[in-house]
Amino acid sequence: MDTANPILKTRETMIRVFRGFPIAMLITITLLGSFQGNINLLIFAVGLGILAPLTALIFNVGIDHVAFLLTKLLGDDGFREAIRSALSGRHEVCGLFDTANFSSAPTTPFNFSSYWAWMSSFFIVYLILNAHDLYTRETPKSADPIAVKARKTRALMSIVFLSVALFLLLLIRSSVMVCEPWYMIAIYAGLGGGVATGWYKFVRNCGLGHFDDIFGISGRLLSKEASGIKSPKMCLPIAPDAKKPATAPA
Repeated sequence: MDTANPILKTRETMIRVFRGFPIAMLITITLLGSFQGNINLLIFAVGLGILAPLTALIFNVGIDHVAFLLTKLLGDDGFREAIRSALSGRHEVCGLFDTANFSSAPTTPFNFSSYWAWMSSFFIVYLILNAHDLYTRETPKSADPIAVKARKTRALMSIVFLSVALFLLLLIRSSVMVCEPWYMIAIYAGLGGGVATGWYKFVRNCGLGHFDDIFGISGRLLSKEASGIKSPKMCLPIAPDAKKPATAPA
């Protein structure tokens, strides 16, 4: 009985699952946000699907231009292509999409394999920040201590689980898929997490007051006092007419 083939198929399946992780999460939160009318998830999806890959592209283009300048200074025509090849990895396992039929595609900043680490880190760090805010949110003394403890316990468990999940994802990316070197994965994951932090803080400070509870867990399961949700706030100016109370039609 040949066991090599099933083992290889299992490995290929696992690689495909991990390669498509950011896209699968993007589709999931977009569908959930659309069907549930959850604006928090939709804003999360905008950050994951647009902001994360866009900032990664800008960073990659910057690296490509720096490599081009160094190529001119050093007089080594192969330096830029060496940098591109190092950042692109193997197209058949390292890209966001299945490009096995296009393995000879040119190495450009558009198909650098770093988008995976950037987007995966963005996704998990955003959730960790959400859980952290739920854990540290201040609640009035009149709140039910049991409900507050339940909220904090769930949030703390989420932080631990998500942190371990991110570590395992990056470890598998480095050791099993063998794409970018571990230090490049760490750099891209750190940058992706930084973008997630900036987007999360922008949404929290300039959005509704409950944007730090993207799944609505605290608002659904706990009382208003226990959840610690404050009144909504917006960064946009309010028109003068909007402040006047509405009058009943004659």
